[in-house]
Amino acid sequence: MNKHDRIDRILIKISKLWHMFPEQRFFQLLFNYTQLGTRTEPLGTIRDPFHYDDKDTEAQLEYVLTELEKEAKE
Repeated sequence: MNKHDRIDRILIKISKLWHMFPEQRFFQLLFNYTQLGTRTEPLGTIRDPFHYDDKDTEAQLEYVLTELEKEAKE
């Protein structure tokens, strides 16, 4: 698999999610549906997104999309 394939896969997931919530601003969308802005325990500090791995973000986006699609079917 091409090392750049992850770019298209992640962007496709973000595009699907953003089309579900077009009223949200881009970073609002990322904050709401990825680990951006996640607070660590017990201090409640915001985790630095610089260290997030793409595969983890992609997996989180996939999970969110799957759950939203399940809800839409109910």
